[in-house]
Amino acid sequence: MQPQHQDIPQSLVYEIMDGVPIYYRGYKEVLKKNKTIQQIMPCSTLQAHINYYLTRVIIKSPLDDHYFVHTSESGLHISHNDNFGCDIALFDKTVLLPKEVTLKYATVPPTIVFEIDIRGDILNMSEESYMYKKTQKLLDFGVQKVIWITSASKKVMVATSVD
Repeated sequence: MQPQHQDIPQSLVYEIMDGVPIYYRGYKEVLKKNKTIQQIMPCSTLQAHINYYLTRVIIKSPLDDHYFVHTSESGLHISHNDNFGCDIALFDKTVLLPKEVTLKYATVPPTIVFEIDIRGDILNMSEESYMYKKTQKLLDFGVQKVIWITSASKKVMVATSVD
């Protein structure tokens, strides 16, 4: 029997899409007390290394003069039913103003989002469907470019809006 949403702690929520929580992969093992939340939340060393490398390249480039570089699942509140985390989000310094920097998720779109692998339990859809759906929601929110890096398949997908 599947646990009901209200029976699952908020700390196990990875993202919310269309008002439906997407839990961290391995959340069922936490509910069964076979694992702790600390065992399922961290990213792999490969994901961390890709994140580190990209962040380092961005910070050492001229992009750093124009963008705030947010890492570590930076939260985005894009609508009433959608809260996403971004592995790396580049916010234009003229858009993410001091009044926007709060204890809550960002409500303004970053210019560029990097996603490295999928850490959510997306059993109700394929990885490809999830990537396309999240990408479209980010683009609709105003993100100009979404870059997915999938370490297992060694592929990069770059998406932009078509005007």
